Amino acid sequence: MAQTYTALIQQRKEWWIGWIEEIPGVNCQERTREELLDALRVTLVEALEFSGATRHCIPEVPCPGIRRLTISLPIKSVRIWESQMFYECMPIQQVSYPPDGCRPPKLYKYPAVKPPVKLLFLGWNPPKPYGGFWSDDEDNLRSELRAILKNLGQINASSPDQSFLDEFLGKGFYLIHTVKCWTDAKFPGFGRGATTREGRDKKEKVGIPLINSCVRTHLEEELNTLAPQKVCALGEVPFLGLCELFRELNQPDATPTQGRDFQREQYGIPWPLLYTCFPQGQPMQVRGTKCRKPARDLVRDHLQDFLQSP
Repeated sequence: MAQTYTALIQQRKEWWIGWIEEIPGVNCQERTREELLDALRVTLVEALEFSGATRHCIPEVPCPGIRRLTISLPIKSVRIWESQMFYECMPIQQVSYPPDGCRPPKLYKYPAVKPPVKLLFLGWNPPKPYGGFWSDDEDNLRSELRAILKNLGQINASSPDQSFLDEFLGKGFYLIHTVKCWTDAKFPGFGRGATTREGRDKKEKVGIPLINSCVRTHLEEELNTLAPQKVCALGEVPFLGLCELFRELNQPDATPTQGRDFQREQYGIPWPLLYTCFPQGQPMQVRGTKCRKPARDLVRDHLQDFLQSP
């Protein structure tokens, strides 16, 4: 049983209401935000006690009653929930969606842009419902990009918290997911197991249709609205999404480990594009060489050159 939990809270006129995302039935209503969080902690502990779940506690005085305990079950993060904060998805009738996809997307709305967008990062998909780069302090992609940008002298933030996101936006960076309708870290038909028969089958029947559907529904309009000066595709999924929009990009020899730089004049795209890896610690073989480097190091090297190019 997890020892950290997520509170979803909302202010309705003079009342604050909230509930615990991971434990159905734990909900409270109080006059102030602080009183609500205190009530959620107490109710959460009572629910775990009732269900027989393990918890950590430190007694204030020797007493068997739970009301005499100081509970060390922290609420992991407090997300202010409002209806307008959910990502809005207007399906296009001409676009068909695989039945495996998640519609409407379980995704929070992206934060407001601080134009101009100097560099737009394209990620894969949210790794879990309502999670990902913008909403989860423990998101791997957020952590990796912060470390890379700090190493390149683009960011000063020392940890991947809200201060990093504020600086990320203030420096003209932005990030969106190529696919919104899949909220699982394992994207069908890609990554490990992609070359197996089952993996190829999932890619053909689920992965590629998801990419093409979401690109036509979301990504095309987002690219036009954001009007970035440069774009960075973090891995195969976003690059294939761009290939669906710009067929000239469909180059069979293009691989993410190369750090391929596509210029707009040559490929008919509105902005310079960098095709690089999804940043992580796994070593990757650079095509045409015997060199193996962690993907995050390849991204750093590719970004360094790309940021300096016109």
